[in-house]
Amino acid sequence: MKLKLLLLILTSSLLIGFDKNTAESKPRFPVECVINGKDERSNYKGKQVTTGNDSRVGTLDIARSDGKDNHICTGTLIGKRHILTAAHCIFDSITQKWHKNIKFYPGINSTELYTSEHGYTWKTAYIPKRFKTTGETDYDFAVIELWEDAGSKYGWFVYGYYNELENKKTVNTTIVGYPGDKPTATMWKTECSDDIFYGNSIFYNLYASRSKRKIYLGCDLCQGNSGSALRTTINGKEKIYGVFISHAQVATKNDTNSGIFIDQEMYDFLYSWKYKTYESDPRIRDTTLIHKNSKSHDRYRLKVKNLCKHEVYLAIIFKDLNNNWTTKAWYKLKEGESTEQFETRNRVYYYYAEGVSCNLQWSGSHTDKVKGDYFDFRENRINRETFGTFTKTLTCN
Repeated sequence: MKLKLLLLILTSSLLIGFDKNTAESKPRFPVECVINGKDERSNYKGKQVTTGNDSRVGTLDIARSDGKDNHICTGTLIGKRHILTAAHCIFDSITQKWHKNIKFYPGINSTELYTSEHGYTWKTAYIPKRFKTTGETDYDFAVIELWEDAGSKYGWFVYGYYNELENKKTVNTTIVGYPGDKPTATMWKTECSDDIFYGNSIFYNLYASRSKRKIYLGCDLCQGNSGSALRTTINGKEKIYGVFISHAQVATKNDTNSGIFIDQEMYDFLYSWKYKTYESDPRIRDTTLIHKNSKSHDRYRLKVKNLCKHEVYLAIIFKDLNNNWTTKAWYKLKEGESTEQFETRNRVYYYYAEGVSCNLQWSGSHTDKVKGDYFDFRENRINRETFGTFTKTLTCN
């Protein structure tokens, strides 16, 4: 029986809603969590969030500066190319080193989408110098600028200093992120409204001398949620008013979850980093630590991966970096195997593939001779205008 071989274009599943405590695999690893009573966290249905505000939230996959296993944080789009997160996610205040290879995956809810074509690479990172020198939680916030425009596809949140919240006893808070006690790359939501918010709590009063913008949260959170935005509805729109940072011990009792409120000083940092006004503002420029990714981003990097349960033969035609058409053939790929990485500046390439156990061919848009025989190659286009790394997958029906 002939098998049809298709190029899989990963499409987004419609957002149906959340299911409590459901996910597709086992937890990644044991982590610290603060769960207040019954675990009320809920997980999305579907492999990718494509509607609603939560598509603007993504997991940050970060290579640790000490060479240990990558760690995970959460980031939220606040512009076309800018992400809000925690400073400790990208800088180690103990070793005084930046972490490496930051990758942002917006709206994913499955390891199947933990692939290069869904990830966005960092370009520039900004943190306050006071976090570097003191590790103060008040300054544990960061902005990451991406090489590519993710916001036009996923949207972004408004953030601000909403002083009308500052003296409230309770604030209805939504936090969406990627907790480490749950399966890799799965998105979880938690909500809370508590009597331990900034400015009006016994906890705040006890610790006021240590922190000017610390807030305490009753939401259920774990490591991996670090950097998650604190969101609430203001004048009918969901907006960011702070960032989740860590767990904190309160009044020698149980730990609670803590974050920081965006006050005027923090807002000025975020605005200046996003719009680069710090270059003409010594007040921000001289108190900011900037880290730039010097990795080359002047080309597409393409590879093809076989997801069929059968071996396939593959040939690919692409323009090399010298703008010459180049043919690579024949790859014999077992299930899960990939080709080498092809580098090109041209968004269009051609491929021909057939299963080893069948004689599959199709009408293509480009005929070329490969090792003495003519084949009909199918045209494909890289679906981004900006450079980066892309993996195309082959599936059999």
